[in-house]
Amino acid sequence: MIKQKANLNFHYSFLIIFYFSLLLSPASKFIYFDLQKGSILKLFFNIYIYVCLFFLPYSSFKILNQFYNKKFIIIFYIIIVYGFIRILTVLDQSSLYISIFGNPHFGPIFFVPLFFLWGTQVNSIYWFNKISLLSIKVGILLTPICLILSVPLPISAFLPAYYILAGFNYVSFRDKIWIILGIIVGIYCFYETGYRAGVFMILFSLSLFLLLKLNLKLLNKTIIILLFTIPLLILFNQFYGDESIFETITNYFSPESIWAIDTRTLITKDLLLDLTENKKILFGKGPLGTYYNEFFDKLQYFTQGLERGQPLRATSEIGILHYMIKGGLFYVFLIFIISLSVSLNAHNQSKNDYLNYLSLYLGSYFMFSAIENPPLYNFKHISMWIIMAICASKFFLNLKNSEIKELITYKI
Repeated sequence: MIKQKANLNFHYSFLIIFYFSLLLSPASKFIYFDLQKGSILKLFFNIYIYVCLFFLPYSSFKILNQFYNKKFIIIFYIIIVYGFIRILTVLDQSSLYISIFGNPHFGPIFFVPLFFLWGTQVNSIYWFNKISLLSIKVGILLTPICLILSVPLPISAFLPAYYILAGFNYVSFRDKIWIILGIIVGIYCFYETGYRAGVFMILFSLSLFLLLKLNLKLLNKTIIILLFTIPLLILFNQFYGDESIFETITNYFSPESIWAIDTRTLITKDLLLDLTENKKILFGKGPLGTYYNEFFDKLQYFTQGLERGQPLRATSEIGILHYMIKGGLFYVFLIFIISLSVSLNAHNQSKNDYLNYLSLYLGSYFMFSAIENPPLYNFKHISMWIIMAICASKFFLNLKNSEIKELITYKI
């Protein structure tokens, strides 16, 4: 029997990141992004990182064995310890502490797996669904205001549209309407802002929702395995193939279409080549790691006084590659193993449709990490770890659909 000491405030860790994702979104163009690098005010804004971490249920470390299988606990500890080690390796650069600990692209990415502790809280599903739905509601209400004022659309508010369908069958009719509106308005906002991956991800999530209705366990398991295999094939193809899969796909669209632009192949080849030549492919370059980008280097010769990218880049738009810069193939392997294991375990052991859907979503999230999903300290990345925590929890796996509905509807 699971015994748990109540933690009444753990949900603030997710609620705070939701508010700041709206405030600090690159598309918002708030004053935050006009501040100079290393400024005290910018550091103040980034304190939200540690405020979120403060509310996590750390006392649950004592009872992890009650909620998770032993293999999940071992991998979780390895991921946490390895992340802290990677941070320790750059602490000799005292002048860069603000970047190491204050930049969501650098050191804080190794703190995100701590949200795996959410799976030890009985009210996790209630708060996760409530805050995710709140995000969509805010996005719907802000969209017409943004259009009237001619300011950027609130695309970050619609990120929960990727997985919100997991609770569709368990919520009230009114919330169902909000979810449907969120999907429609989300697709519109993503399309209008040129966020191709966002449009595709929502459509893919809809297909997973319909697929689950067929109740074909073997097919679902096959799809999960394929979703985790595809990113590996894509990376191999981009590095060793004469023509990448993205170059092939973009050829089917007209040149003026946003779908005809391949922005991923050069990034992948340059990053993998850099890590290989510098013998950093296994363990990466740490939180402050960079890689040489030939495209931006050549671009400097054709731009005079214009804003341009830097030939040495500290981040990657592609999730798996960002993991590789900071933690190497070893870190990618750890994320791959825990994601695949949790997804398959949820598929095999779950007694409810809520976790069956989320197990498919975990696979789709990892697949899209070969295209985007950079693992920053942000709303989307943290959502993924909370979903993984819920899917791995023995408590939630053993619940029936009627019990999941009670958890989503009522706070215990």
